[in-house]
Amino acid sequence: MKQTKDSLEFMEKVALLDPQQRNHMRIVVEKIMECYIDKQFHAVLVVGSDDSDQATLLTINCDEFEAALTLAKLGGFFTELNLADAPPKEMMN
Repeated sequence: MKQTKDSLEFMEKVALLDPQQRNHMRIVVEKIMECYIDKQFHAVLVVGSDDSDQATLLTINCDEFEAALTLAKLGGFFTELNLADAPPKEMMN
């Protein structure tokens, strides 16, 4: 009984999304499902809000150490991505 109620509540929330959000959610859920089906895939999901310094960390097929390594690698990736189009230092003066 609870499963049906949870499923209905979930579908009500999905109905609030616009088509672009629904498509994005479909992609996210597919990737998460890959992690549960194929143990070679790992996931680290961080959920937080702008008004809090705290976040929830969820992992699939990895422990906290592996999650930290994944996040550290991504930190470097995002730094490079954000600086890719930045002007050279001498151009900022």
